[in-house]
Amino acid sequence: MSCRDSAPYADLCLRGDNPSAKTTKLENGWKRASSVKENFIKVVAQHTLPAKNQLTHPSAQNEFTLINSVKECGKQKDLSKASTLHSFLLAEGMFYKSTALGNALINTYAKCGALAKAEELFYQLPVRNTVTWNTLIGAYTQHGSAYDALSYFERMQEQGFTPNAVTYISVLKACGMVKDIQKGEEIHVEIGRQGLLPKDAVLGTSLIYMYAKCGAVFKAKTVFDTLPSRNVVTWNVIMNAYADHGLNDEAFSCFQQMQYEDLLPTVATFKCMLKVCSNLKSLEKGEAIHKMIERYRLLETDSSLNTALIDMYVKCRALENANAVFDKLPRKCTSTWTVLLQGYAENGFGNKALNIFHLMQTKNISPDAVTYVCVLRACGSIRALHQGEEIHMEINRTGLLENNDVLVTAVIDMYCECGALSKAQEVLDRRQACVAAWNALISGYVKHGDADKALGLFGKMIEEGIIPNAITYNCALKACGIIGAAEVGKNIHSEIHKKQLLENDSLLLAALLDMYMNCGVHAAAQKVIAGNPKLNVTLYSVLMAGCAQVGKASRVFDMVNDMVTEGLQPNPIIFTIILGACSHTGLVNDSETWFETMSTVYHISPTQEHWICMVDIFSRAGLFEKVISMIGMVPPANSLPLWLCLMGACQQWVNVDVGRLAFDHILQFDKKLETAYICMRNVYMAAGMQKEAAQVENLRVKNGAWKDSENVMWTGCNGYSFLQ
Repeated sequence: MSCRDSAPYADLCLRGDNPSAKTTKLENGWKRASSVKENFIKVVAQHTLPAKNQLTHPSAQNEFTLINSVKECGKQKDLSKASTLHSFLLAEGMFYKSTALGNALINTYAKCGALAKAEELFYQLPVRNTVTWNTLIGAYTQHGSAYDALSYFERMQEQGFTPNAVTYISVLKACGMVKDIQKGEEIHVEIGRQGLLPKDAVLGTSLIYMYAKCGAVFKAKTVFDTLPSRNVVTWNVIMNAYADHGLNDEAFSCFQQMQYEDLLPTVATFKCMLKVCSNLKSLEKGEAIHKMIERYRLLETDSSLNTALIDMYVKCRALENANAVFDKLPRKCTSTWTVLLQGYAENGFGNKALNIFHLMQTKNISPDAVTYVCVLRACGSIRALHQGEEIHMEINRTGLLENNDVLVTAVIDMYCECGALSKAQEVLDRRQACVAAWNALISGYVKHGDADKALGLFGKMIEEGIIPNAITYNCALKACGIIGAAEVGKNIHSEIHKKQLLENDSLLLAALLDMYMNCGVHAAAQKVIAGNPKLNVTLYSVLMAGCAQVGKASRVFDMVNDMVTEGLQPNPIIFTIILGACSHTGLVNDSETWFETMSTVYHISPTQEHWICMVDIFSRAGLFEKVISMIGMVPPANSLPLWLCLMGACQQWVNVDVGRLAFDHILQFDKKLETAYICMRNVYMAAGMQKEAAQVENLRVKNGAWKDSENVMWTGCNGYSFLQ
């Protein structure tokens, strides 16, 4: 209610008394109106300001009281009270008389998330000052609207207002958010010209933040080194800059130096250090940081630090430690449960992750979108389609799927991992999906060998106006390679070239080369290489694999030498390709030389794939004594795939004795492995030993070997099939 609607104002308009009486009534009316206004201010103050800040003399302090009341609404994020105050100020005309009140209201609306209202108010103010501009620029920055903040910064200067340190702090943050280093450097120059940096540690910290977010870590360090004084926040920003850019040792050095300067680490400091430990996968360092945190007794006061600690242990694959921290927590929030669940899912314990999810729900902890993303990944990792469908229905009931692209993508990805591609397609068809969701389904079709559907979906995506990204093109190129669709691949190459995506994406370049090699268009692959002279190990591996597939072993060997000449070290994958090329062309002696070179020259320990390739090479050549000798060099726990490979060769060579030896070893691992019985029976049949073949079949039935174990799958070394 406006004061002008109150009884004193209404009473003035009722009667036309004599002049003196009228004057007396008018004076009394204004006094009563003033009293009502002051009482209103008192009531507002009582409902907004803490008792210690309430004023007893509103007539002298009305504006001050109202400004504090407005600010208190912002602290409480109480939009309703702020709107009530705003209405009162408009009715009394006070809003237009006080820029300070207007600034306070703009700030309060911004804190309440009402940016449109704050902007509207900005334009209503008859007089604006630097604080007004700073308030709106800061509001846009805080709410992530960096481009709006930068736009208002430009307008501020165009209208003749001089930015100050507060302005620059907000604008530097906005520059960092959009990685506009050019604008950030211009502001840095202006700050230097005004001589602001030595006087303001917060401004220095903002400069460091801007350079770090723009990827200019060493410029950030230069600013850091020139600051006359540094507080703990400044140290935290530079340490986070190092951590975010993989300079983990430098981050640790800063952490130590900060303590030498007698600055106490804060919760933010320790969170940064835990992130560094995660990056390094250093359990030892992580445990040392954990002890420091306990010494400062910070775990008792900050739940987010507990979550960061669990996350560090998860990233270091120390799940028992993560569980121990989790179990000690008196109160566990959604994010804490989610981090632990994610840890088990990402470390291959999908069933355990699902158990944690169900336990979380029994404790009445509501999952959020991040929780659902993690548990859907767990379902996909263990092909738990039924549980995945139930979780999908649960998400639908919560309504979370409607406005969350990441969650939609996770649902599609889960169905793809479980082989339920039609269900994944249904999810995509029912909504306006983002490019990541399309990519998930295209990738799903590729993984399951349905390249035609993958390319069909790729075409439909473009028809619907969804712009492909590097991941989309990567998947589409794989699909082209699978079915030999060289012309489609060339068209995709043309699009990639137009968008200049190959310049900084070695994975996409590798996919392009792989497509041309798989399609047999080697000349086109060579053209791509000529246009991108700087090859890395990944690109070399693609080229070498293509040559190995068509039996060009000597070319593979030459490329290894080229690699080494360019200062690149072969990795285990390169040696798998080399040995595969030897297997494909029957180069037994060369394979032995390369196998020895791998360990003696490049200090690479043989992986299971390398042993399989060597067994395959010797088996193809009928060198069974060498095969058995080599299998004896492998730890027994890892030898099953090698015996399976040998057994496959025994079918080719009809070697009953070695086949029987391999069969006996395989049964020691798994008596229910159906393929072993089939191979052994085939060896006996090829040798004309029908009675023994029948005995093997009876043994298979007796042992219940109806199908292969879930963890056993067909694979091969250049076309030679065996089990792993």
